[in-house]
Amino acid sequence: MSINKIVAILPAAIIFLAGCAVPMVPKEVMSTVTQPATAFRSVQIDTDHYIGTTVLWGGQILGVINNKEATTIQVLQEPVDSDGKPTSRDASQGRFLAESQEYLDAEVYASGRRITIVGKIKGKVGQPLAEGQREYDFPVVYIEHVYLWQKEVPVYPYPYYYYYGPPVWWGPYWGVEWDWRAGWGYDRFHGHERFGHERHR
Repeated sequence: MSINKIVAILPAAIIFLAGCAVPMVPKEVMSTVTQPATAFRSVQIDTDHYIGTTVLWGGQILGVINNKEATTIQVLQEPVDSDGKPTSRDASQGRFLAESQEYLDAEVYASGRRITIVGKIKGKVGQPLAEGQREYDFPVVYIEHVYLWQKEVPVYPYPYYYYYGPPVWWGPYWGVEWDWRAGWGYDRFHGHERFGHERHR
């Protein structure tokens, strides 16, 4: 099954000029979530009880492993805001693994980037965080939708920032750029065009 992949770009200058940010995780995706993001600790403690439930979790990428069977992303969990965007590394409650049968390039899904994942709880896996360390129990999420956030750019009020020309955006959702493998504005999970040019696999 194909997953929905979005690379989200929210340049500070565009947000500043537009006056507000556009929600990045669509409402129809939010509506599929059966466990709130605040339930991360509960899922971590009693993972088996939540197998098959849909969660929306976010955080910072710690690493990506690609093998013949799947791509696995290790994520440092963070609370998410009302738009589904991770907010604070300091408020992390732990780590989780996100799996996809599709190839996710580690150069794109690079360590340190923020990510939001919607998917079903698959179970948990015990792995050491590093060689010689004690085993850590990772909740595992099977990816259905994945949103990749660009690093934030500092905003400086006029006249201390430099900006030339009008803001640039694509389609009705400002600052949204789809992953290059999915094409511009094409929702691969739902199989229909969302923001503009459609590209079929």
